[in-house]
Amino acid sequence: MAFSVAFAALAGCDSTEMVTYEARSGEAFFETDSYSEFLETGGEHTCTVSVARGNAGGQVSVPVNFSVDNESLASAFDAPSTVEFADGELYADYTFSYDATGLAPGESVVATVSLADTDLPYSTTCSVSIMMDYTWSAYATGTYTSASMEADWTLTLYRAEEDPTQFRFENWYMDADPSVEEGYDLKFSWDGSSEYIAFSEPADIYGCVSIPTGYLYGSYGMTYLYIDPNYTYYDTGESMFCFNYQFIVSAGYLADWADDTFVIENML
Repeated sequence: MAFSVAFAALAGCDSTEMVTYEARSGEAFFETDSYSEFLETGGEHTCTVSVARGNAGGQVSVPVNFSVDNESLASAFDAPSTVEFADGELYADYTFSYDATGLAPGESVVATVSLADTDLPYSTTCSVSIMMDYTWSAYATGTYTSASMEADWTLTLYRAEEDPTQFRFENWYMDADPSVEEGYDLKFSWDGSSEYIAFSEPADIYGCVSIPTGYLYGSYGMTYLYIDPNYTYYDTGESMFCFNYQFIVSAGYLADWADDTFVIENML
């Protein structure tokens, strides 16, 4: 499989107007601005997000603001007030801990990690959506077809026992390429009959969501389906789910808009 790499312009300006900007060593940002964690058990957990900087010179402590969207759960979180870069490091891990005992299946909380604003064309805010996972049962089998991977394979669709509107494909890209990592699912909400599909991942300013596939694209790292829910739907007549997306990495897009499909063939 081969891709023609065409990265999107990150700064939103014409190439003839580009200027050189030398980042300061304490100027940090997020290459990935949203994460999702699905927990199988309560109790103590940790979460680590990657923080980058544009200049590796010097040992620096970068201030961090941390908040959660549910004040009643805020006391369950313990988060450092800084992220530490060693001299020569472009990347550093920021790790916070929390007690998920108070989360029920399907209940979520969003933690937000914020850095000082920067002139670099990257995000300085990262959101982490944490949800207690459901109990999943097989719902249907069918054929999943990936436009970007140029492959199709048999896949099982699972439904949550606690909430029949919640569905997922487990490790859904693993059959597309032997290098795909385990532990990456495609989850969505659907009422079982209508064309409307929704996602729990945080949407960006365009209303799109980024879902990691588990497939690593060379030195560019993790690939994502950058899904547009407005053009993602279920076709009742064809018993088919259609996911409209761009195939992207953190630096930009690998391919233009395309559709992945899943056709239900057997109900379980």
